[in-house]
Amino acid sequence: MPATVIEQTKKQKYLIIVLVVLVLVIFIVIYRGYFAKEILPIEPTGFMPGRKLEINFETLKNPVLNQLQPFEKIEPLGPEVSVGRENPFIPYQSTTTSK
Repeated sequence: MPATVIEQTKKQKYLIIVLVVLVLVIFIVIYRGYFAKEILPIEPTGFMPGRKLEINFETLKNPVLNQLQPFEKIEPLGPEVSVGRENPFIPYQSTTTSK
């Protein structure tokens, strides 16, 4: 059954509405992405000009810090341990051959 003229005009009206909404959404995205003023975040500054910075080195003399243990020294791998391949960028050779 062929579509009547009324059905085609209804379909065209819906397609026009969808097209207008799509163009509007694209315009809003482009406007907000490129043309809107960029709002810069306020950077918190811990140091204020005009104030003298004072470091309390007495904290390092705390007896609790003397009880800290250093980490164990990590020894590098010896020559008996091989790590990786000589050239990791060459492909592995296939063991099966095709005839």
